[in-house]
Amino acid sequence: MVGEPEAEAGTEATTSDVLTGLGLMQFRCIRNAAYHEDREHFYAFAHRVLMFIVVALGTLSIGASLAHENIWASLGTLIAVLAGLIDIVWNVDGLARQHSTLRRRCYDLLARMEYGEPIKALQAEYTRMIADEPPAMHAVNALAFNAAVDALGRPREQKYVLRPWQVFFRHLWRFRPNEFPTVEQSPQGGG
Repeated sequence: MVGEPEAEAGTEATTSDVLTGLGLMQFRCIRNAAYHEDREHFYAFAHRVLMFIVVALGTLSIGASLAHENIWASLGTLIAVLAGLIDIVWNVDGLARQHSTLRRRCYDLLARMEYGEPIKALQAEYTRMIADEPPAMHAVNALAFNAAVDALGRPREQKYVLRPWQVFFRHLWRFRPNEFPTVEQSPQGGG
C-alpha cells in the first residue's frame, strides 16, 4: 500500500510525525475503510449503470423488433447483451459486495480498538484482512491515505498530490504504488 506515517530507515521524521502501535493501527483501518468505501461505490454505481442499459435497451429492442426489423433494434440488443456480459464476466456486483465486507471489517477493528483489545490481536486480524484484499488501485489508496490524514489531524505535508486525470481514472488504471509525491515533496506544495 501507499506509504504510512511511520518511521522508515533513513527518514528524519520528528516524533510528532511518526505513528506506532495503536495510532498506526487506527490510521491503517481508517485508510482501508476509506479505500474500500470508494471502491464499493464505484462498483455499485457501475453495476446499476450496466443493469439500466440492459433493461432499457433490451426493452426498447424488443419493442422495435416487434414493430419491424431494423438496424437500431439489432444495435440496442447488441449493446444490452454486451452490458450484461460485462457485468457478469467482471462480477461487478460481487466486487461491490467484497469491498463492502472489507470496509465493515475495518470498522469492526476500529470498534475493537476502542473496546481495548490487545494490539497484537488487532494486528493479526488486520494482516488476515489484508490477505483477503484484491490487488490495490494505488490512486484510490493515495486518496484514502489523504482521508485518513485529515480524519486524524495529521500534518498536511504527509498527504499525497494527485493530478485530476489520476483521480478520474483511479478505478480503471492501477498506477505505480509510489507514483504520487507528498505535499512536502511537490514543487507546487500541493497543487
